Amino acid sequence: MIKGIIFDLDGTLISEREYILGCLENSGAFIERAFGTRDAYSKLKYLFEIKWENIFNRYFELEKIPYTEIDIRNLIKVYRETDPVVKLYPDVIHALNLLKNKGIKLALFTNGYFGVQNRKIEKADLEQFFDLIIIPDEQGREYWKPNQWGYDQILHKFDIGPEETMAVGDMDNDFIIPKETGMECVYILRDDRIKGLCPETTADRIIHSLTEIEMEV
Repeated sequence: MIKGIIFDLDGTLISEREYILGCLENSGAFIERAFGTRDAYSKLKYLFEIKWENIFNRYFELEKIPYTEIDIRNLIKVYRETDPVVKLYPDVIHALNLLKNKGIKLALFTNGYFGVQNRKIEKADLEQFFDLIIIPDEQGREYWKPNQWGYDQILHKFDIGPEETMAVGDMDNDFIIPKETGMECVYILRDDRIKGLCPETTADRIIHSLTEIEMEV
């Protein structure tokens, strides 16, 4: 019997795509001011849809603009300091309310920089739904998933075993420790997902909406 559920944040409860595009829009405006270019955001978006890695380097190379590592670091700083665009998926509030009303303990466990992730959670007004929120970056980068530390905190706080726990996420990192410890692993396949995953080899099952969870627990 499931007594506790651990939710990932980005790509699970909120749209990671909308967040990234919002940061790229702000970064594009900075590029236009600093380098006198035009349409920087549309070109960053184009590059992003191809792949995420080294997007600022690739932008400068696409535009044949000389750049330095300082330029890249400045852009990364602008990106990270952008006020986050937060868009909850439409099934989130309804599902969390129902699960909470059923007495299921709910934990939010998210990688990412503490200040950024905390702002996302506050803007989405998610604190009210969760019995425990863990942003492991507060302890240090080495505590990010798939480190065991956060899961130990959750199981101890909830006083439940792994076999009574479900992990819901959208990336391999969300399932490594849960799989090893015997939690049920549920991969949510969002329409606007970004990162690739082979859920059939890592998660126990695939869902397309959180309503599929609320009907089962």
